[in-house]
Amino acid sequence: MSGCFQLISAVTLAKLIKEECPSVKHVSLGGNYITRLADDCMKEWHPFFEYIDSIMMYDGEEPLARLLEALDSGDDNLDCVPNLCHAKGGKIYKNHRIEQTFINDTVPDFDGFALSKYFMPELILPVYSSRQCFNHCAFCTIPGATGGCYRKMPISRVFEIMCRLNEKYGTRVFSFVDETFEGKRMEQLADEINASGKTFFWHGETRFSPTLSTDVFNKIYQSVSAGRF
Repeated sequence: MSGCFQLISAVTLAKLIKEECPSVKHVSLGGNYITRLADDCMKEWHPFFEYIDSIMMYDGEEPLARLLEALDSGDDNLDCVPNLCHAKGGKIYKNHRIEQTFINDTVPDFDGFALSKYFMPELILPVYSSRQCFNHCAFCTIPGATGGCYRKMPISRVFEIMCRLNEKYGTRVFSFVDETFEGKRMEQLADEINASGKTFFWHGETRFSPTLSTDVFNKIYQSVSAGRF
């Protein structure tokens, strides 16, 4: 759950799973927004835990693996799973927090999703080049809800992932979900795309920076030029 607009649908889905799928052992929520709710608002028992079993706070790569291992072993004691908020005996427990130092550069797998049913003229797939943010602005919720240090993937690997997804799913459109896409790295990606001649369209969020010059913007524009569609 990355935003408040997902709250009602997520809890409703969790409730339906609990009611209609008795074989499901564990329902866990994760993401920026639910992390902030758990961190700020869940001091005692919370009614959400009538429909879910845990909340995975901050980054989830390692906690998810640890949670699955605990559940597969039949261990009901979840105290050993890092970054996990869970209920036990009518009380809320928040396990020890770990900070992630690695970035997952595996090619995303969208098999099983009904990609043809999205209401878009072309398939758009999410990708990222970095995790966390290199700034810690006082007004921003990212540092408090995302664990670990700022880490980034080589742009050559990012471009390779885009090419693999293009080959497998036929998509030419990519949405970068980085918290902040560094201007210099945007330029590097534009250089990769322009040199390859690929007809990719991509977008991401960045911030004002001295690295974003007119020449850089021209490179980026060329790499997403509508004239090549």
